[in-house]
Amino acid sequence: YRTDESIRAAKSIFANLRENAVCVSIGGGPTRADNRLVNLNVGPFPNVDIVGDAHNLPYASESVDAIHCEAVFEHLHSPVLAASEISRVLRAGGKAYICTPFLQPYHGYPHHYQNFTLTGHTNLFQRAGLRIIESGTCVGPTYVLRNLIAVYVANYTPFPINWILRLLWAGISVAIAPLDIFIRRKANSYVLASTTYLVAEKP
Repeated sequence: YRTDESIRAAKSIFANLRENAVCVSIGGGPTRADNRLVNLNVGPFPNVDIVGDAHNLPYASESVDAIHCEAVFEHLHSPVLAASEISRVLRAGGKAYICTPFLQPYHGYPHHYQNFTLTGHTNLFQRAGLRIIESGTCVGPTYVLRNLIAVYVANYTPFPINWILRLLWAGISVAIAPLDIFIRRKANSYVLASTTYLVAEKP
């Protein structure tokens, strides 16, 4: 249950693009968020077009029109450098959609260095010289509850009781999932958000 605002925001970076616009998905693959995106990742994974590092993007300064970057910044050892690289390669007026975890368990692909509050997320890109157009919750608090308890049960309860608890929680989790349809609309949903998003523009 992503927020409607985050879905619209992801699409907004493609508005009013010039002909032959360069659009890059940092961390893209194995799927493609939009057919206009070139997928860039650290390895030659399925559906990756360019192997490259977010800390040193293989693009000339001011050569990229739009950037999509989802669930990547928690895996970067130097997020300040990566944010600066996004700012460097974007053209004036170019936009970036960034979605990053706030409350999620450790997931190393191969490493997991940090998560970001909404404030920390926006501040990271403001300090890189970008203008924040909008920001907010992408995935809401109920998913956090579902996810954290599922991970807790799977990792920290003894066998065989954990199998019983996992089945019970799976049923409860499905039942409470729709709560995010309502909670995600609240102005303070970012307080317990699973992920937050922002749209940043190069001045």
